[in-house]
Amino acid sequence: MAQRAPDWRNVSVGFRGGRVRGQYGKREHDVMRVLKTIETTFETELNRIVYAKVVRGEYPDPVAYVSDAEQREELAGLRAGTIDRPATKLGYINRLAQLEAQIKDIAKRNEQIDIENTAARKAIDDKYIADIAAAKLEEVNLMAAVRSYRNYLISQCDWTQIPDAPLTVEQKTAWQEYRQALRDIPQNYATAAAVVWPTPPA
Repeated sequence: MAQRAPDWRNVSVGFRGGRVRGQYGKREHDVMRVLKTIETTFETELNRIVYAKVVRGEYPDPVAYVSDAEQREELAGLRAGTIDRPATKLGYINRLAQLEAQIKDIAKRNEQIDIENTAARKAIDDKYIADIAAAKLEEVNLMAAVRSYRNYLISQCDWTQIPDAPLTVEQKTAWQEYRQALRDIPQNYATAAAVVWPTPPA
């Protein structure tokens, strides 16, 4: 939706607490660059409104992993001979096998814990995504986005109403009618889906 740009040679614009006047050079480009960063769309405004309203649930405290430090310490000690070994070779071999089996079992239990913790977090994320999608369909949020975007469009053509705007009387009148059509949108349309945005003057 192209709109007529102001003549920056004649219009002063607020810029970071001061004022900058277009001079056909770097300062003019700086102003245009800053203004470009505030461009928005209806979808952007709807997202801003919805994400500010919908609250993500808190993740549950994760289930703690099971430690196998004790088993690994004993296994290493038996193999290194730094702790007392069973009296027989068979007892020694059996104890090593028991410890290795316990370590594997703990690893499997931790894998399951990880799956459950991930699923618990995903449930919170999925609900948040669903809540966002639902909020985007609520008419109160849609109309709020309509008003916000309407305000943005009006602000983008404020320059047309200054006394020394480079416009003819007919052009200025056309912009006034366009701006009034924007102001009337919330009163003229009951739903956001029905809104027909007016076309700015050429």
